[in-house]
Amino acid sequence: MEDPNDPKGFINYYLTRVYIQPSRLEMLTQSYQALRDSVYNALLPQTRLKPYLDAMSVAVDASGKVSLDFTGMEAAFNAAIGTNALNGITDLVDLLDLKLNSLRDAGWVSWEYLSNTLGTVTNTPEISARLDELNIIYAGYEGSSKITGSVRDDIIIGTTANETLLGGDGNDLLYGGDGTDILMSSSGKNKLYGGAGNDVLGNKTNTAWRNNEYNGGLGNDILNGTQYSDMYYFNMGDGRDTIDETGGNSYYQDKIILGTGIAPTDVSMTRDGNDWLMNFRNGTDQIRILDWYANTGVRTNNRVESLAFADGTVWDVNTLEQGGLEVHGTAGNDTMTGLYDKDDRLYGEGGNDTITGGSERDWLYGGAGNDVLG
Repeated sequence: MEDPNDPKGFINYYLTRVYIQPSRLEMLTQSYQALRDSVYNALLPQTRLKPYLDAMSVAVDASGKVSLDFTGMEAAFNAAIGTNALNGITDLVDLLDLKLNSLRDAGWVSWEYLSNTLGTVTNTPEISARLDELNIIYAGYEGSSKITGSVRDDIIIGTTANETLLGGDGNDLLYGGDGTDILMSSSGKNKLYGGAGNDVLGNKTNTAWRNNEYNGGLGNDILNGTQYSDMYYFNMGDGRDTIDETGGNSYYQDKIILGTGIAPTDVSMTRDGNDWLMNFRNGTDQIRILDWYANTGVRTNNRVESLAFADGTVWDVNTLEQGGLEVHGTAGNDTMTGLYDKDDRLYGEGGNDTITGGSERDWLYGGAGNDVLG
């Protein structure tokens, strides 16, 4: 080949063969894929997904509270899916993958929307292949109420029926949808969303779970924690949830995260036997942590180490423990007993109460009525 810049007019090419070890080749391939995904994900919100994000609007309620309104965005997705189901669902899943945490924190019930949307779309080989490529399993397409995932990082989406979702190995995301659902996975760091209904999240007999995220959603749910660092999400109106935390090494820190609109003045703490309780001012919501104050056998250290409010307030484990040691009776005749190794504060209130302290420094207040304190 001639080169006009070479006085001789020719370019010499030398070919050689380079051997790359399989392990290094795999690393180079992974690096390339990571770079490709990074560029792709960075461009998506600016290009293909931009019309959906632009369709969101800002809403202001009567009290002046500002929030995001996702109605327009969902309408844009509905229109896109109506035109081309495969492309529309691909856009929706890509947006969930990129913006899930920020949109969820802003109030979008994303997995419920995905479940409802898939329920309106007839499955095709192309849609099935695309969902499989994205590791998404939709129960409505499986023809069974018991869905089992794979060794991959699965996303398993339930329907309005009562279902059992088993994630398998990998770091899985399970969304139960409506109905009374059971959500479990074999290992990995998992995200479990119960949806509406009285759901059971987690498996107490499996010790391979670790660092899970739990969101029971609407209904009275049971959340089975692990021996590691778990996160529990709770929003106003979610119902009465029970956390069965597994005590482990103190190195691991469990945390409850309360949603927008819940202030420290909206909640109160108390104790019911060995259980820790948080009651909400609306009179319907409650969080119960089983055997928080138990100190014998295997039921020890079943605590959550912190609780965070949306305004940035954080209560540590000592604040939570002390809050639960203040117990108030009713207007009737109550029998109250202090814990033997804690400093209790017991208030009988009305009625003829019998209040007995433990072995530590307890405060016993009878209140109105003929009370027996001892």
